[in-house]
Amino acid sequence: MLKEELLRFPVGRGGVLFIEYVLLDGINDSREHAAELAGFLEGLPARVNVIAYNRGSTAPYAAPSQEKVRLFCGWLADYKLFVRLRPARGAGIMAACGQLGASLSMVQGA
Repeated sequence: MLKEELLRFPVGRGGVLFIEYVLLDGINDSREHAAELAGFLEGLPARVNVIAYNRGSTAPYAAPSQEKVRLFCGWLADYKLFVRLRPARGAGIMAACGQLGASLSMVQGA
């Protein structure tokens, strides 16, 4: 259903869809997950922005290692996908991906 909607989305001439993919350690960072994502994106004019999760909230997830992130990006590139690793920004002020649900005490370092 989602793919059908994406195929109908009006991106314009030469346009692309930017897919944001947040990597969670041990949840969606394996070679098999890369293959599934590549299969889903087949036929779509898509570019993939890979974002490593940043621990900092009460969520039960962990950030993948830099090695896992590098491997995942490489696997996507092996499928001829345009992939870009989005750098972590805002982690020092609890504003990075995965941290926006942090409590005020976490932000203030309490």
